[in-house]
Amino acid sequence: MKKNYYLIIFLLLIFLSCKKKEDKEDTILEPICYEEYLVTEEALLIADSSVCLYAKFFDLEKEDISEVGFYYYKSEEKEKEEKIEGKYVKGGFISEVKHLVPEVEYYFQAYIVLYGEEYRSGEVEKFKTGSVVLSVPKDTNMVFVEEGLFVYSEDWKIHIRNSFYISKYEVTNEEYLKFIYDREVKPDGTLKGRKCIDLSSAACDIEYDNGFRIKNDKRVDLRKCPVRGMSLIGAQEYIKWYSEKMGELYRLPTEYEWRYAASGGLSTKGYKYIGSNNIEEVSWYRNNSERTSHVVGVKKPNELGLYDMGGNVKEWVISFIDYAGIDFDQFRNGFLFGEFEYNWFELLGGSYYSEEKFCTIFSTTSTSCESDSDENGFRIAYGPMNLEFIDY
Repeated sequence: MKKNYYLIIFLLLIFLSCKKKEDKEDTILEPICYEEYLVTEEALLIADSSVCLYAKFFDLEKEDISEVGFYYYKSEEKEKEEKIEGKYVKGGFISEVKHLVPEVEYYFQAYIVLYGEEYRSGEVEKFKTGSVVLSVPKDTNMVFVEEGLFVYSEDWKIHIRNSFYISKYEVTNEEYLKFIYDREVKPDGTLKGRKCIDLSSAACDIEYDNGFRIKNDKRVDLRKCPVRGMSLIGAQEYIKWYSEKMGELYRLPTEYEWRYAASGGLSTKGYKYIGSNNIEEVSWYRNNSERTSHVVGVKKPNELGLYDMGGNVKEWVISFIDYAGIDFDQFRNGFLFGEFEYNWFELLGGSYYSEEKFCTIFSTTSTSCESDSDENGFRIAYGPMNLEFIDY
């Protein structure tokens, strides 16, 4: 009798455990395709034949989802729909669809794979491919760079799909000093508690002595030399200030926008250095600089009319974007205006202290955003950012 009692208790516990599991599965799985759990949200045109699709989900744990993405197809061709996986952003996911037919209407629908089962959103949205608008900047020192294919190596071709503008010159001490005064940078070179420029370095051309000023140097006009000792934060804060001043949005160039422009873009002649096979014509580097910076625009420009891309100072660029750490509004603003929070940064082009082999389009220095080396400088860019651009 006692054995039967324990057997009944054991079977009852198994039954309750199974029932609880069924109830849990029912509450999670049954309503997944409802609109309030998965919503196909937006299509952002990022080139004439490319879009970024966005969807968001609610009350679901990312750990339970094994795959996200979109189905898309041309209008009236649903039987030919294609599928593309996505990558997470905060609160949802995105997918970039490339090589679409320009000026054509498409439909798209989000999906997720949850516990091995695929569920689609309750609605289908549409978009039309077209052209990303690029206006002419007010800054007359910006050089137009037409979109095209940059052959980085034999098996690595980078398609810059949006034309953009990039500054003819590196930002100078004279220009940066205006920002320092307008933004009320502290005497130690910080703004809002973050280091913008290393004023403590003897190599820095800006100093504080009862006010900011550019140092005197009988050798060269430091006002026209590139600002140096610059952290990424200092470059980004300057660009925000300059955008407000000009009434339009500027940004840093991306890594491959910079390399493409430095190579000469569609006008490239395949030089060994940036703009010439003779480094002495185009670059201030270790052998000719006396280990210091020089006035911008003195050496010969490259094929596009850009000066000092190799040597003088290294230049900050956007290298990698952590999509998972941003929401779609930030993604949109980053694409249009360069307002991402980046988690990896690079300096390109070499400097006055570099050997000649580092004054090419391939030279790279990876570092943190806090780095304020004496050799660090920057130039600005304008126009929608080229976010995804690698075509194999």
